[in-house]
Amino acid sequence: MNELERQEAILRILATSQFASVNDIVDLLDVSPATVRRDIAKLNEQGLIRKVHGGITTADNLSSASSRSKPYIENQVINVSQKEAIATAAAEYCNDGDTIFIHGGTTCSLFSRKLALKNLKVITNSVAVADTIWNSSTCNLHVLGGDLHREPAIFYSPQLWAEEFYVSRYFLGTLGIDDEGLLENNPLLVRVIDMVVGRASEVVVLADSSKFFARPRLRALTFNRISTLITDDGISDANAKMIEDAGVELIVCST
Repeated sequence: MNELERQEAILRILATSQFASVNDIVDLLDVSPATVRRDIAKLNEQGLIRKVHGGITTADNLSSASSRSKPYIENQVINVSQKEAIATAAAEYCNDGDTIFIHGGTTCSLFSRKLALKNLKVITNSVAVADTIWNSSTCNLHVLGGDLHREPAIFYSPQLWAEEFYVSRYFLGTLGIDDEGLLENNPLLVRVIDMVVGRASEVVVLADSSKFFARPRLRALTFNRISTLITDDGISDANAKMIEDAGVELIVCST
């Protein structure tokens, strides 16, 4: 079990219990106390947990509804009309012959359904996106493999992802947006985002306006690395100005 896998396991432990002792984690992961303490220190730095006497507990910021990640199946029925409008607008950014990367998430999954008649090469590590492209389009599909992480239903392996690829556009969603950029709760997603952004000419964010009210604590991407943000008409004037002042092209969809 590598560092990332251990940290994800620790977060899963806290998902079912509000407290875990160092000894509990040592027994469950079968690693040394020193290793557990190093992982705890890193998760605490990222704001994903809170260190307390004898162990760890859920971070204050993650215990609130505004910052907690919902399971994929729950997100599928939230803000559907807004996500549909955003997905339709995003499809206009795809030209025949393009190579694109589509991230996981419900908005990106809806976006992938809009590509049925496009002649594209689609790279993804999302189970849902791969299934849609394979069954509902004529696009050339390349799935980056690795270990399957059930939440958020993506494949990832540092070794397998060493292969070179380059895309014209990277389409991704986000858990939250603040005045500096995108926010997430999952360190795995942050690692994937950073890797793909470095291999993309343009980065296009698909985010409904509710994401401006969520406040996860893990920085995923700053505005200076984002080309375009597509959202719905629920965005406030202040947030629209914030995006435009950051030099990001803002597309607002009517819903």
